[in-house]
Amino acid sequence: MNPELTVVIPAYNAQDTLADTLDSVFAQTLAPIEVIVTDDGSIDETPAVLQRYQQMHSSLRVVSQKNAGTAAAYNAAIAASHTPWIVMVSADDLLLEHHLENIANTLHAHPNAELITTNGFYLEDGIKTLVYEQTPCLDDSCTLTQLIDQCFFAVGAAFTREVFDVVKGFREDMFAEDYYFFLSTLAGRFEHAYAPLPTAVHRRSAKQKSNKALMMRTEELRNFELLQQEFELREHEQEAIAQKIAHLKKNIALRKVLYRVFSEECAERFIRKMGR
Repeated sequence: MNPELTVVIPAYNAQDTLADTLDSVFAQTLAPIEVIVTDDGSIDETPAVLQRYQQMHSSLRVVSQKNAGTAAAYNAAIAASHTPWIVMVSADDLLLEHHLENIANTLHAHPNAELITTNGFYLEDGIKTLVYEQTPCLDDSCTLTQLIDQCFFAVGAAFTREVFDVVKGFREDMFAEDYYFFLSTLAGRFEHAYAPLPTAVHRRSAKQKSNKALMMRTEELRNFELLQQEFELREHEQEAIAQKIAHLKKNIALRKVLYRVFSEECAERFIRKMGR
């Protein structure tokens, strides 16, 4: 029996990408029970796009709120959902047609999993690149230590309502709310499963939060410091976090020095050449 799934999408001024994202969701070979989009106070044509799609798809529901950020938009959509499984998708990303089927098949193979991620593609300037040539996990399941080392590809990630309730949703005071959500999930000892079949697409653009390098690393540092405070971690996990924190502090200090001398773009180009 396939899991009942709700796809949740936070949307803020997403008029240029939202239609493609919705088309990819409604083209799934395994249809979701419901699709919930939070309009996070958009001031462009996002509401008009949603109204048009609601006329075509009865399973689409819209939650409207004043602009409160991505985490609050996810939380609002999930609070309005009615299924035991949630699939998260950004308003500028895409699901290939077998993605939800891929999630279901992975759950059948790993019935104890409560967080599922898949392989996928990066799409930039019309060029699609596979994210993982080799599995980033051991035995198709990432550990907390592996996640501390590097956040996994999470477009179209699926998790249970129990996970959402136990970790108390996405923190609304965070810039990188999804990474801390995943860290909290594994620190809470929920099981992760990885599907090597690539069925999700992350569209890269200069507008995305992930391109704000200094802010992302500062927030990542905060993630790990909070994780130490809020969870009882095993010794090897504490050691992994300590190493990561030391690396991040050096990385942040380097960026701050270079940003004072060069433009952000030139500084980041130099850092990439250094492999940092």
